[in-house]
Amino acid sequence: MPPAPQLGGLFEGLIASELLAQSAWSRADVKLWHFRDRNGLEVDLVVERADGAVLAIEVKSSSSYRGDQFTNLAKFASLMPGRFVGGLVLGMAPSAYRYTDKLWGLPASVLWTGFG
Repeated sequence: MPPAPQLGGLFEGLIASELLAQSAWSRADVKLWHFRDRNGLEVDLVVERADGAVLAIEVKSSSSYRGDQFTNLAKFASLMPGRFVGGLVLGMAPSAYRYTDKLWGLPASVLWTGFG
């Protein structure tokens, strides 16, 4: 197993690759992109639907959720009024977590197993 600093980058790459692959066969017309503004606000992945709605995703290799993991998602939401439909922290935690009305933590395994 790679050292902890390398694990985060590898895990983020795996999730990005999987979302890109799934978007290729999805019926929904979506674009995937990374967000970073000139002030340093960064969101790992943004899924944008054809109608302009956006879902923001932070990828964390942590096995638990912490409030600071949702900070950039909340800031990004404020930049996208009317377009932001939700934000996710995808990580290695075994269960889901609702942080606020539109921000959730989910195990990354939902990409392969669904929510059920």
